[in-house]
Amino acid sequence: MLVDQSLPGGLPYLPTPPTARRGPRLPAGWALYLLFGGLAVWWFLGLSGVVQAAFAVPMLLTLVVRGQVQMPRIFLAWLVFLGWMFASGTQATDFNSIVSFAWRASIYVGSTIIFFYVFNTSR
Repeated sequence: MLVDQSLPGGLPYLPTPPTARRGPRLPAGWALYLLFGGLAVWWFLGLSGVVQAAFAVPMLLTLVVRGQVQMPRIFLAWLVFLGWMFASGTQATDFNSIVSFAWRASIYVGSTIIFFYVFNTSR
């Protein structure tokens, strides 16, 4: 027996598929909790110099997936500073200065991403 399941106006009724069951989810600011809450652990393990850039990667992915990233108006000044910093990287000549510049640049870029993450995280 066929039952006419049309909506008013003759539109066909399409049942919604069941939603996929999701496991436990991480809290909204999990990366910040782990980054700043585990600072003593990162220092003890000798990772305090690179943990900032390492945590910037999942934060950047979260921002890209979320979309619509907001920034303050004065952020243009920070972008000018980053441009100046990257332009000064052309002065690195030997291997040690290139590695040193890359490490410092990763800190600045990581800080920028962490700032965006904090600025766009709901309270």
